[in-house]
Amino acid sequence: GALSLSPFSQLELREVKITPKGAEPLAQIDLVRLRYSLWSLLRGNIQAYEITVEKPVITLLEQVDGSRNLPKLPPSGPKSTAPLILDLHQIQLRNGSLHYTIRGPKGPVSTITIGNLNVALDQVVTAQPGKLTVQGEAGMEQLPADKIAGKLGGEFTLTLGRDALPTLIKGSLGVDLGPGAGAFRDASGLRVALESDVLPTEVRDLRLAFRRAGQELARLRLSGPYDAAKPEARLDFELSGVDRQVLVLIGGATGFDLGETSVAAKGKLNLLKNGEMAASNGELTVHKMSLGTAAGRTPVTEFTTQYKVEANLKDNAALLEEFKISAADGKGEWLSGSLDRPMNLAWGSAPPGFRESRFTLKLARFQLAEWQALLGSNAPAGMLRADLMVSSERDGRLLKYDLKAMASQLSAAV
Repeated sequence: GALSLSPFSQLELREVKITPKGAEPLAQIDLVRLRYSLWSLLRGNIQAYEITVEKPVITLLEQVDGSRNLPKLPPSGPKSTAPLILDLHQIQLRNGSLHYTIRGPKGPVSTITIGNLNVALDQVVTAQPGKLTVQGEAGMEQLPADKIAGKLGGEFTLTLGRDALPTLIKGSLGVDLGPGAGAFRDASGLRVALESDVLPTEVRDLRLAFRRAGQELARLRLSGPYDAAKPEARLDFELSGVDRQVLVLIGGATGFDLGETSVAAKGKLNLLKNGEMAASNGELTVHKMSLGTAAGRTPVTEFTTQYKVEANLKDNAALLEEFKISAADGKGEWLSGSLDRPMNLAWGSAPPGFRESRFTLKLARFQLAEWQALLGSNAPAGMLRADLMVSSERDGRLLKYDLKAMASQLSAAV
């Protein structure tokens, strides 16, 4: 690429290419232009008259083994407590594109694309409202013949605090889907939108909504008291109306026909002690869950789970106070699981003193022939029963697994 620098006022980079070590190319950018005030920067204020990025092309690749062409980020340094003063007049991204491809053993199997992307952010000034606008096109393709595309657009009013975190966000960003093909045909005409009405002291309404012809079909909604300065929050969440009309997006991406499956959830999400503690409790219900493939359809199942968890984000530890799971079909309950006492989990140097606890999962019956839709038409027939016990030991840093399984009446076609 080429570099042009006027030390006191402007920096330009042309034909920028980014390729992580040992991976495939990640990004190519035609132009990056920064017009700034050096004297303001030296005084600790971030002032820029223009930040422009033209024709960026981002290509994310996920390989069969789960690896991606992303660079390894260095560890973050200590967090500054000094207030951050922003004065950014104009930030623009022009004619950008993003391609996310998942590869299988024989090549690409699915792709998500955002093209003709234009983003403008005007007047990003600390404690003053600014405006964000987004326009573009979005599409999803699942080989060999499942695809859908639509128009992307939205606008937000936002205000940033002295820590550069938003204190006010009002607006929406949505995708209006056009005609779909293959497994996505039933998603034609859907609008998927993120809608926000967040104030410095309250999340009035933050939702992911699914609509068709102006009528709301499903939503995931957060609301409740919020303190942007700390940050702390006591939020209620609700997931409702998620049925075939919405799940077709997931089914099309995974290759399953979800039939009459519907999903609902509700609970609470709290952020406490200046953001160092998080706590949540709630329940999830999957009604008439059934997966269909070319090999058949799984039994219709009622699935429920309840949980209560508290996490110490500072100490990298969590307490799973309650977790119950149950699955039942027309013949009765065939899967159940629960904790005998609260379970401690740790992913760092958690304080000692945690009690041991156990999670027990019981598979009462699993008729292999009834699940050929997932196991394949050549899978053996028979009955499978199992008991799994997961124990938390050593202050939550060690998980032990004990599995007992029994199969009977096995038979297979040859």
